[in-house]
Order: sequence, then structure tokens, then C-alpha cells
Amino acid sequence: MKTLWLLTRLRVQDLLRTRSSLAFFLGVPLLLLLAVGGIFPGGHPFERRQVGLLQSATAPLPPHVLALLSQQPELVLRTYQTLDQAVADLDRHLLEALVVSDGTTLSWTVPADRPLLGQALARLLAAPPPASADLPARTDSPDVARVSLRTRPVPRLGYLHYLVPGLLTMNLFVAGLLGMGSGMARYRQSGLLKKLALTPLSRTTFVAAQLLSRTGLGLAQILLLLIAARLFLALPLSLPAFLHVLFWSTAGLLCFMGLGFLTACWIRSEAILLDFVSLTMTPVVLLSEMFFPVSELPSWLRLVGDLLPSTQLVRLFRMCLGGTVSPDALVIPGGILLAWLVVSFFLSTRLFSWHRS
Repeated sequence: MKTLWLLTRLRVQDLLRTRSSLAFFLGVPLLLLLAVGGIFPGGHPFERRQVGLLQSATAPLPPHVLALLSQQPELVLRTYQTLDQAVADLDRHLLEALVVSDGTTLSWTVPADRPLLGQALARLLAAPPPASADLPARTDSPDVARVSLRTRPVPRLGYLHYLVPGLLTMNLFVAGLLGMGSGMARYRQSGLLKKLALTPLSRTTFVAAQLLSRTGLGLAQILLLLIAARLFLALPLSLPAFLHVLFWSTAGLLCFMGLGFLTACWIRSEAILLDFVSLTMTPVVLLSEMFFPVSELPSWLRLVGDLLPSTQLVRLFRMCLGGTVSPDALVIPGGILLAWLVVSFFLSTRLFSWHRS
């Protein structure tokens, strides 16, 4: 145990030894967070209108309404089961409108600063739908055709709350994959691993020290970003949400460190490993919903994005920071993330060797 803590302290001191590396590790993510806040203070850059549909078992939306909305190419429809989650996405500017049926009236809710959009959508649904093959004939009562328009004040910085989970994931990805991978490749290239093979030090203790030190540093970075987002960007952060974010941050960081460890077992040169990580950064960012939904991508790219651990971590963060956390909603993304963690470390431990050069 004494050896474990000694190696952990040395790994932390390796980063904290120079001011430039410490400033880069803590300062760059903070500057990036604040820079994004300055670039997108007024809303998101999506061109298609994101519309939420609340589909409950007691008051489902009429079929002609769903058919009519699905025919509008400028609308992207998203279905919700609970009103709380839909309103949370509306407040974060992830949605531009929300339609709800109480059985007698269709209610459109739009941000208070976009009444014209709400009027256009309400007028679209207020018109009697034609009977055709694409639009089924009306079978509901005429009262269901009544459309009411509501406005809701939303936070000015709401879209930044959508971006924060992406920024958290990106920093965990870099800290885990690059931090663990480059360190192990450097130790191998310098011959340190061969020297350690001559000591009583076990592989388990050595790897555990690397994981413990990197996890502590990564969580410190996440704490700094959360505090900054809470203070400067008005990020809503309750105690349960905070604890959920810390838990999934740890799981995500361990997953990315496992992938970095696996990469270092495969790539022997630190320079080549750095090039490999740089090569993977762009597609990972584009396919992981860090800055925009993957629904805007082709179907085959959406499938690839759904399988990435970074995508699942972004979705976990958004659920945790978006309101009431539903344990059932965490099962699928959490399971995929943990599966990546287990598989990466299983393969890494099978491939890792002191003597491989």
C-alpha cells in the first residue's frame, strides 16, 4: 500500500511540477468553456426547428397531428414521455416548441421571445386536415382541434447548458485517452517498464497508481468546470445532479483511461500514439452529440455515434443536469459505458507486458 501511494504521488507531481503544464491542464478547459459561452450566448446554430411532442398514455396526440407535423421538412420531432424532461429541454434551447394534448385542446408552448414561431405552428394545426392517404381523416371530436398558444420565459444561457455536458465529456476523453496512453507509451519507449520488471513491483500496483492519480486529476478538472458553469453560466446544479455527474465522470474517465491503456499496448511509439489520438478527436467530437444532436447526421453515422462511449457519457450528463434523474433512463447509456470500461481493461491486462518493446 505504501508503494501504491508513493507512485500515485509521483504521478501527480509529474504534472504539477511545472507551471506551464498545470496552467494548460486547468486553464485551457476553463478558457474553452468561457469562450463557447461568449460565442453562443443567444441560442443555438441549428437551422431546423426542434419540436417536442408529449405522448402520454392518457392523452395521446391525434394521428392527424402527428402526420401533419411529420410532413414538415423544417421540423425535427422529438417524443417525450414526461413533461418535466420536455420543459427542461425547452429551457436549455434544445427545443424551440412543445406540443401537448390534454384530450380536448392542443397546447403549443414556445419561448417568450419567439411568439411568431408559436403563432405559425398553432395556425398550422388549427386548419382542418385534408382526408388523404398521407393524412388520415378526422375521427376525433371537433373540440380536439382547438389550439392554444402559451409562451414560457427561458434562460438566456439555456443553450450553454446543453453544451456543458459535451465540454465535460471532451475533457474527460482527452484526460483519459491521452493522459493514460501517452504516459504508458513514454514509459515503454524510455525503457522504464523493463527496469520496473526487475523490481518486486507488481503490474497491478503500477497500473492502479496510474489510474488513481489520473482519476484524481481528472475529477479536479471536472469540479473546476462545474463550479465555473454554475457561477458564470447559471448552470442549474442540485446536489443529486452533482453526485450523479461525479459518479459518471469517474466511470467515463476510467473507460477512456482503459482505452488509452489498450492503445498504448498496441502502439509502441509515443509520437505515433499522439498522432492517433489527434486523428480520433475530430470524428469523436462530431459523432458524440457534444455540440449538436446526431439526429442531423446520416443514419449509418447515427448508428456509429450511438455505439461510442463518449456519446453515452454526454447523454448521461444531459439527463443528470436536465432535471429529475430517472434511474430507468440511465440503464442503457450507463450499461454501454460500463461495458466499454470492462472490455477495454480486460483486453489491456491481457496485452500488457513489462518486457514488450
